[in-house]
Amino acid sequence: MIVPELVQWYVPERRARSLQLGFLAIATVAFIDYLVVPNIGLGALYLPAILLLAGFLNRPQILAVALLCSALRELFGPYQHDLHAIPRGLLAWFGFGIVGLFMNEVVRSRQQVAENLVRLKTEMELRARESHFREEAERQLQALIESSPAAILTITEQGTIDLANDASHRLLAAESPLSGRNIGQFLPDAQVILKRLGPDSSLRTAVESRGLRENGRFFLGQLWMSHFTTRAGPRIAVIISDASEQLRDREEIGLEQSLNNSRILVAAVSHEVRNLCSAIAIAQTNLSRIPGIENDTDYISLGKLVDGLRRLASAELMPSRAAHESLQLKTVLDDLRIILQAAAEESDATLEWKLAPELPPVRVDRQGLFHVFLNLSNNSFRAMKNTANRVLTISAEFDESLVRIRFRDTGTGVERPQELFRLFHSASGSAGIGLYISRAILRSHGGDLRYEFTDAGACFAVELLRSKGAAL
Repeated sequence: MIVPELVQWYVPERRARSLQLGFLAIATVAFIDYLVVPNIGLGALYLPAILLLAGFLNRPQILAVALLCSALRELFGPYQHDLHAIPRGLLAWFGFGIVGLFMNEVVRSRQQVAENLVRLKTEMELRARESHFREEAERQLQALIESSPAAILTITEQGTIDLANDASHRLLAAESPLSGRNIGQFLPDAQVILKRLGPDSSLRTAVESRGLRENGRFFLGQLWMSHFTTRAGPRIAVIISDASEQLRDREEIGLEQSLNNSRILVAAVSHEVRNLCSAIAIAQTNLSRIPGIENDTDYISLGKLVDGLRRLASAELMPSRAAHESLQLKTVLDDLRIILQAAAEESDATLEWKLAPELPPVRVDRQGLFHVFLNLSNNSFRAMKNTANRVLTISAEFDESLVRIRFRDTGTGVERPQELFRLFHSASGSAGIGLYISRAILRSHGGDLRYEFTDAGACFAVELLRSKGAAL
């Protein structure tokens, strides 16, 4: 087609040249019209020049060029300059203007179509690239979900399983696909949580729930649940981890620690009973000096009771098995820091840590040592409860054989330090028992717990034997 091919001329690079050619053509036509024989009009030759200029001018400029061409046509054409010149000129101006405006509109429309085509092509390329990236991300996400060792489910608000990965089928021992089945069949607690959700609830929670596998075996699951919205409606993502082994290990460790602490307490009480038996034995020996008392029935019974108590209290405080293991002290102090931060905020107290760099491993049981640290920290927070300045300073240093951790507070202090580690003395209360057990735990591992005199507050020093083995 002629018009589309002609439109291709109107590009910004040709604007200056086209304007020069257009006005030169108008001047040439006017000059030739001036020179030619009368009665021969050349006004139609202005049309190519107007067509050439129309693609680079705006509408007012086109009308101005059309007016110029109509005036030149009337001036140099074979026309009489009478009253008919005005309507003839207006008609020529109207014709030239219509042609120019039509060409301008064709060019503008063609340029808009070309721009839209370029824009459409660009958008299609971007959408294709985004679709490729989206598909790649979906493939990676699908691979991540399928290869995850944790069971991942998506369920509806009614509790129906929508999607499930391979790990969820293995965890729940499902012989058939889980899609379409109710989550309450496997995790009753999750079903209860879903029933309590409102229509606009935003669920973000982690729970521990007892679950039931399809083969009838129970397990302990740790659940992470979150609510999100899809095109198909609201969904809840559930990540399940089997914590059965952790439960067994936790309970076994708790039982072992309870037995160890009970053994330490019994051994410590037995030690005190032996001291009492020794005192009773001395009193019995003194009574034996009374003539004829050795044949007295009560005296003989007293001796038998003393022997029975001595045999009953014959348990020795044997070192714990963990005393020969190595423990990295920094890990215990880091865990203690996490716990004490919340306790310090509740007590409106300040924690100061002064730890020597690169603390060596020590010979102690981790659970027992943590019990001692927590007991000393809680005692310090209670002692600082009624003081204005509440600062607990925990410092650690070491030498060739020992590591010392000191707990120094700005509390009310200790009135009778000599009775701190006495079992069941009247002024000690529960704190006295805690300190007694704490010292017994440390001594069972070759360490000790000492009270150090200070000008204000109280200071307890935990002494631990250094370990030459590899730290746990």
